[in-house]
Amino acid sequence: MGFYVSTKILYSRVYRSRFSGTRVLLLLFFFSVALVGCGGESGGERVLDSDGDGIADVADNCPSVSNPDQRDDDQDGIGDACDALIDSDGDGIADAADNCPSVSNPDQRDDDQDGIGDACDSLVALPSGGVLRSDVLNYSPRSADFTVDVFAVGADTQFLSLDPEDFVVEGFDSRSDMGLRLEFEQTGVTLQSQNSTGPYSAAFLLDQSGSIAGTDPLDHRIEAAEIFMENLLPGEEVGLLAFASDDNFPYIPVTFWRDSDGNRFTTDPDGFDTVLQYLADTESGGTPLYESIIIAVRYTVQNANNTNRVVIVFTDGENTDSGTSLEEAIDYANERGVPLHTVALSAGADLDVLSQMAGKTGGSLAWATNGPQLISYYGALGSYLSGSAQFYRTSWTVRLVGGSGSSRLGSGASVRSSIAVNAPGGVIYIPFRIEIE
Repeated sequence: MGFYVSTKILYSRVYRSRFSGTRVLLLLFFFSVALVGCGGESGGERVLDSDGDGIADVADNCPSVSNPDQRDDDQDGIGDACDALIDSDGDGIADAADNCPSVSNPDQRDDDQDGIGDACDSLVALPSGGVLRSDVLNYSPRSADFTVDVFAVGADTQFLSLDPEDFVVEGFDSRSDMGLRLEFEQTGVTLQSQNSTGPYSAAFLLDQSGSIAGTDPLDHRIEAAEIFMENLLPGEEVGLLAFASDDNFPYIPVTFWRDSDGNRFTTDPDGFDTVLQYLADTESGGTPLYESIIIAVRYTVQNANNTNRVVIVFTDGENTDSGTSLEEAIDYANERGVPLHTVALSAGADLDVLSQMAGKTGGSLAWATNGPQLISYYGALGSYLSGSAQFYRTSWTVRLVGGSGSSRLGSGASVRSSIAVNAPGGVIYIPFRIEIE
């Protein structure tokens, strides 16, 4: 019986007492009431409200940023507008105060003074990539040999010519409570070509839940979807679906749309423009992710006109409002031969869930650390869906370092990490997962 090995990468979770945060906030509130009362009796003593949101600083859970709703999702006593945990682009400025929350811009430069940082005003594509497949070749109690097939494209969406030294897997502490560590060694990189799968029918499934408003506050998924559709080739078609559990959403949990001519799947690159604009800034409600995937797969099988059928899922991997399990969603897609191609934006995405969706159904996973990477990724995605692109097969050995003699990479163990690709124009981070069976 093997154990579970998981490398902790790129994000962490912090847990705090809900009670203690609420208690502090209530105490501050009562103190504020007393202070306001004293001010009125003394003939005009001023209560300080630095951000002008109508809440005195002493009671304000974010006194430097206006937040009249005092929203505090993690109940830590610090308002979301000021919470250091919500800084999607890692530039040291909380999303609520950041004029470009999805692209790092610590200088907050805004030349046209429109409230949108220059880094987000006009998105310029950056290099991007993803993982197509991972396989374990063999394993021993303390090591395993495996391959990861990855693709990398430049800002112009063209395949990047790279050298073996451009691919690096860094070792990350794993199960530190057991004193374990993983070390990776590259054993080869070869250039490969896909086998053509013909024109595709792609169902575009967009997460419209409340959680996606935090991971994609500038609606980059909408712009990326438009770019994907603009690159449709003859015979290729796309359908548009979105999911959320909210009373204001047209149909719960999934809404399907037809194009301007009434088609469920369209070959018209502009067929869903009006719908996409409607979806911008309309995120709310829970996230019935797994149930929505089953519905999207069924919809694709019933309505697509090509035999090469796929579902593209843009989500953060959160599932908060569904009685369906991840395993049920994966099994349903496999039984109907529909790969899931998952796309995530920002460090808040659950990469483990998205890796399993893609890897266990024969799909791909792409993780964009910023909006501009989505532009190049979606511009190139069509060529990978039709099997007309190139990729790199990277080979590795992972070794278990430390731990007791009983620690081993046996059957049932899994390893998660990320390949850093040093590409012209920036580093591409490609998360992967391998399972030893």
